[in-house]
Amino acid sequence: MIDVAYGRPEDFAKVAASGKIALVKRGENKFMDKIKAGLDAKVAGLVVYNNVPGLIHGAISNDGSEIEIPIFVIELSQGEMIKASLASGNVAQTSLLVQKSNYSSFDGTSMATPHVAGVVALMKATNKQLTPAQVKAILTSTAKRLTPNTENEVGAGIVQADAAVEKATHPDVLNIPLGANLN
Repeated sequence: MIDVAYGRPEDFAKVAASGKIALVKRGENKFMDKIKAGLDAKVAGLVVYNNVPGLIHGAISNDGSEIEIPIFVIELSQGEMIKASLASGNVAQTSLLVQKSNYSSFDGTSMATPHVAGVVALMKATNKQLTPAQVKAILTSTAKRLTPNTENEVGAGIVQADAAVEKATHPDVLNIPLGANLN
C-alpha cells in the first residue's frame, strides 16, 4: 500500500503505484477523478479515507458504471493511522476481499418509500377495511425507534413489516374504529 495524497494525477506521478493499493484522502477532487487517476497509474485498488469523522455515504460513480478495480472507503482515523505508518517507513499490507457485483447502498426517503408501500400492501391484504389513519397509526406504533431523533430526522423509525401486518389484523388495539377517517 502507498500513500497517494488526494489521488490527483500529479500525486500519482510522484510514486510508483502500478500494482499497489493506493491510499487516498477524500477532498480536493471528485471520486471519479481519483479513480481515473488510479486507473491511469494501474493501481490494484483504492482505499479512500474520509476527511471528516465517520464513514462516507454516497456513490462512487455518477452514472452507475462499473469500476474495474476494488474501491474501499474507511474512516478518517483509520486512514490517518495507515498514513502515519507509511510515513514512518513501515510497509503496510492489507487483505481486502470483494466480490464483484452490481450492489449499491443508498438511503433516504426515496429508498424507504417502496419498502413502506409494500408493507402497506401487506397490511391492506390482511385487513381491507383499514383506513389511512389506521395504517399510519400502525406503521408509527410498530416502527423500530432510532435515536437520537430530537428533530424528527428519521420519522417514526424503521418499518417493521411483521409487526405492522400482525397489528393490522387487530387494529382495534389502536382505539381507532374501522372506517374512521382521521388525518
